[in-house]
Amino acid sequence: MNEPKPFEIGTAAEFDRKYPGYAKHALEALPPIDREVVPENLRHLVPFAQEWGIPDCVLRRQCCEDATPEKAAALKAILAGTHALYEEWSYTEPDAPLDEATQKKVKYAQWRFTSMYVAELESFDGPGLRGFWNWLKEYDPEAYTKALTPK
Repeated sequence: MNEPKPFEIGTAAEFDRKYPGYAKHALEALPPIDREVVPENLRHLVPFAQEWGIPDCVLRRQCCEDATPEKAAALKAILAGTHALYEEWSYTEPDAPLDEATQKKVKYAQWRFTSMYVAELESFDGPGLRGFWNWLKEYDPEAYTKALTPK
C-alpha cells in the first residue's frame, strides 16, 4: 500500500480510492480496548465501542454512512439507557489511584466510547452526552453551585 504523503487532506473515500485499503487499514490499526478498565456495567459495550468508536471523524462518518439500517438500529438499541452510566465513568475520579499505564488504558477506552456516542449522535439521531457542567449540576448540585460561586 502506498503511504499517504504528509499533510494530505481528503475524505476517507478519496483516500481509499487513492490508497486502496486505507480505511480498512486505518481501522484495523486501532489498538483494542482493554475490557478490564471498563466498568462492569459498560463492558457489554466494548465490541460496539471497538466497531463504532472511531476517533477519526472522517472515517467515523464514512463507516456510519456505509452502515445498514439494521446495524444502526442495533447500535441505538444497545446504547439506550447507557449514556448516564458512561458520563459517570467519564466525569468522576476512580475510587483508588491508578498507575500510569492503567490511566492510559482508561483514557483510551473513554476516547473510543466517546467516539461511539458521537457516531450515534451525528449519524443515528442519538441523544448525545451532557457536558461536564450539565452533568455535575444533576449529579452533585452542591459541588456545581460551589464551583460557580465567586470566592
